Amino acid sequence: MTTSWRRLLSAALTATVPAVLAAQQATTVSGVVRSDASTPLNGASVSIPGLQVGGVTNADGRYTFTVPANRASGTVTLSVRRLGYTPQTATVTLGRGPVTQDFTLVQSASQLTGVVVTALSQQREKQTIGTSQQQIGGEELTRVKTPSLVSAMSGKVSGVQIAQSGNIGGTTRIVIRGQGSIRGENQPLFIVDGIPISNRDFSTASAGGGRDYGSAIQDINPDDIASITVLKGPNAAALYGSRASNGAVVITTKTGRNAAAGTRITLTSRYMADNMSIFPSYQNQYGQGFGGEFQYVDGAGSGVNDGADESWGPKLDGRPIDQFSGKAQPWVAHPDNVKQYFDVGRTVSNNVNASASGQNMGARLSVTRDDINGIVPNSRLGRTAASLNGSGQIRKLNLNGSLNYTTSNGNRPENGYTEGNPWMTFTWFGRQVDVAGLKNKYYNTADNPYGLPDGSLYNWNDNYHRNPYWQVYENTAPDTRERVIGQLSAQYEFAPWLRGTLRGGSDSYRNTADEHFAKGNIDRANASYNGAFTSNTLRARETNFEAILTAQKSVSMFDVTLTGGGNKRRNDGFADGYSTRGILVAGIYNLANAGITPTFTNSEAHSAVNSAYGSAVITTHKVWTVEVTGRNDWSSTLPKENASYFYPSVSSSLILSDLVPALQEHTPISFLKLRGGWAQVGADASPYQLQTVYNGSSNKFGGLALYSLDNSSANAALKPERTFGTEGGLELSLFNDRVTFDGTYYLKRTRDQIIPLTISPATGFSSTVINAGQITNRGIEAMLTVKPIDRGNLHWSTTFNWTRNRNRVDELAPGLSTIVIASQWQANIEARVGQPYGILYGFGWQRDSATGKILTVDGLPQQDKNKKILGDVNPDWVGGWANEIRYKRLTLNTLLDVRKGGKNFSIGNWWGMYAGILESTLKGREIDWNKPGLVVDGIDASTHQPNTTVVTAEDYGHNLYPTHEPAIFNTGFVKLREVQLSWNAPQRFARRVYASELNIGLVGRNLLTWTNFPNYDPENATNAGNGGQGFDMGAMPTTRSIGFNISVTP
Repeated sequence: MTTSWRRLLSAALTATVPAVLAAQQATTVSGVVRSDASTPLNGASVSIPGLQVGGVTNADGRYTFTVPANRASGTVTLSVRRLGYTPQTATVTLGRGPVTQDFTLVQSASQLTGVVVTALSQQREKQTIGTSQQQIGGEELTRVKTPSLVSAMSGKVSGVQIAQSGNIGGTTRIVIRGQGSIRGENQPLFIVDGIPISNRDFSTASAGGGRDYGSAIQDINPDDIASITVLKGPNAAALYGSRASNGAVVITTKTGRNAAAGTRITLTSRYMADNMSIFPSYQNQYGQGFGGEFQYVDGAGSGVNDGADESWGPKLDGRPIDQFSGKAQPWVAHPDNVKQYFDVGRTVSNNVNASASGQNMGARLSVTRDDINGIVPNSRLGRTAASLNGSGQIRKLNLNGSLNYTTSNGNRPENGYTEGNPWMTFTWFGRQVDVAGLKNKYYNTADNPYGLPDGSLYNWNDNYHRNPYWQVYENTAPDTRERVIGQLSAQYEFAPWLRGTLRGGSDSYRNTADEHFAKGNIDRANASYNGAFTSNTLRARETNFEAILTAQKSVSMFDVTLTGGGNKRRNDGFADGYSTRGILVAGIYNLANAGITPTFTNSEAHSAVNSAYGSAVITTHKVWTVEVTGRNDWSSTLPKENASYFYPSVSSSLILSDLVPALQEHTPISFLKLRGGWAQVGADASPYQLQTVYNGSSNKFGGLALYSLDNSSANAALKPERTFGTEGGLELSLFNDRVTFDGTYYLKRTRDQIIPLTISPATGFSSTVINAGQITNRGIEAMLTVKPIDRGNLHWSTTFNWTRNRNRVDELAPGLSTIVIASQWQANIEARVGQPYGILYGFGWQRDSATGKILTVDGLPQQDKNKKILGDVNPDWVGGWANEIRYKRLTLNTLLDVRKGGKNFSIGNWWGMYAGILESTLKGREIDWNKPGLVVDGIDASTHQPNTTVVTAEDYGHNLYPTHEPAIFNTGFVKLREVQLSWNAPQRFARRVYASELNIGLVGRNLLTWTNFPNYDPENATNAGNGGQGFDMGAMPTTRSIGFNISVTP
């Protein structure tokens, strides 16, 4: 009996031991995460929040992690999150062997968790990041065809202000968290697949003329972009170096690696019809002339006011008056004469892309062709973009390479105050002119009724203007640009926790801009010759090589990531140009035909920066993360003693909802994170500011070259600019991500500004460059996403973003109170101590000290001879409201773009009021040109009594110049920026057109604008530079576009 009992006990213990051992062993959890399109999802975060363990999916959508033995028991909740997708959970049981759990995620607008591409193009779980970042998916950039990817970002990112141009292929300006540098760069750094690229502004547009050739970032094709991550401010971009002190925009291009296995070809066609979104309100009661009188003889002053280019002439009542089109012609208005001049623009875009994906490899080839006809006659732009991306894995070695090639050619109108700009032409105009009569007739014939020379130019005015059709068809400006961006990277896994990366890349372009001026061109050709021409070529190349070593390991309760690396960058730039104001034979635009000695320009610039950097990221219990970074740059553009500069950063994030699980269990809170950070970033100088240089001249002296000393005295003691950034933020999700909020308060301060300073001519120089001054930006940025409806076949997501920034020029150099950034017609945009960067400073009206009313003399307002602050070009706040409604296979997307406040010196309105063309100039001439007149609401300067003197509308309009105050207007607006209604066809329908997938969409852009800014587009700006905002002379309005998209996969 005893023996039997012992045997039974021994058998029971033997059977129990394996079960106990199994319970004490670690449990492996693995699976695959796919999208609702059945494609693997890379970068999804899978975890067990209650145990604070988890992992991230790879390129094949696979994840795996291990639960320690001491916690591997019982039933737990497995959670998966990825940016842009609705989180999911599953219940699994631990302690019974390996666990396999797959997930299929549905797209969503959630922005708080998942994996994002961050500094150095590394992937990080967003919940561990202590600084503000925002990611945009590639599909958001291509819903509606836009001029550039920056335009496509407008209204979609908090903390970002974007200014756009209506010029065909025109410049765009993007500023993150306010302008920090007085004379330096204020736009962010752009990164493509880990390689910094140029966003040079090619525009030559200014107050006096020039053309808008666009920004370099337009060469990046949105069809090839997988995602964009906006790193806001110096905190998020500290590892990218000095050029990222204004933040960084990190672009990741599409690859074939994450696509479904096999080969996939997609064809996409887009068509857009473009019209002006805003058009001036013209008056149609008075025609050309002065004082109610006009009669044409030669358009140059021989008749009665026929040299005038204003509309203060006789009433348009049908009386017979001699005009340029013939004698005794009916004197009538042509209400649509300006509108009829402009064409309906057209944009046709076709893209074909092919991707191939297999085990451990992928490739993608994409080609896009854009053909754009602008709203200005004979304006056009063609662009071809090709992209090739390939990646593969050979055991522990991952290889990735991409190549982007873009070529474009165009013909663009002039900007600014020049006859080549049609907006300037129609600002000084006769409202009786039949523009259609100028379309097919450029030259007078011998039988003209005024005896004008045979072959002379035919136009309504010969004093100041030319036929606007002749101007754009006979004065062409061909431009071309070629660009190549390439990168190759290799990553080797030395151990499961250690990997090294080598990356090299190059960005190079060649931009050529020619201008041809026919005989008779008023502004750009000598009247004694048969025309003129200019030609300018810009070439640039940037190369980057870097090595990065990353160690990533979990040790007990800590997840540690250590990164160290170095970068070697070189920039080379070349500029060549030549021009002449006179050629001998009309129509031959080359140097051999120059009648006036050509002027030549030639310059080049070279610079280099070597860098070393490192970071440490430590996460405790997957709840609290601390990140420390440091970077040291050695710049060739600074003196040796200041060439080396170090800048650190520190940030932290705390996931309160995981630290205190009761928040999720007993409150509506699904996710709650606090974050904050501090950073310092330096910025070096432009090349060749350390030693005074000699400038060469194209002229010769006795056959010898001529050189002159530059007028700017160099500063061999320059230091780098320093930007200090601090931020704190909150990320919150409620009701299982039905409501998400991301808010940040930030402070950015830039010191040791590199600024020019005027010095005494007695020194032999006119200026020097010094370190001085400080600008502070502080503000709030917030994004709120709500999903009011999310059930069955109906889903509605709405997102609001809002940004309020306040900046201030704290100090400049000793004795210096202001720096003029830009100037037009004596009005300045300035950086003035104690004021925001970008105030408008100019002449206003004299005002009565007691009442504040305008002082008048002889009934007319009087200019105050002392300039004053007239406004601030910066908005009070900017925001956006995006909506997505999905019902079955239909999707509706809308976007409102909002700007509140900001001022503009509207030169178009200023001269339009002066010239009598605008509807507002009818006040005081409702009966006749001089009746009933108007009485200015003011105080008579001599009697100090209310003004009672009646003046004509013409005298009042002419009295506006040169006072700027009456042309200062608020630039606030609300724009219906984007609308798209798309239908994803069922397969049975797609098969009828021999396709596996078919998507059709109706799209619109800039469909409606609500604004108090009169007559012109409040987004108008001279160019994308620091001083380009705040003036609107002659820029094209943004276009209202309506069209469709078709995407087919065979």
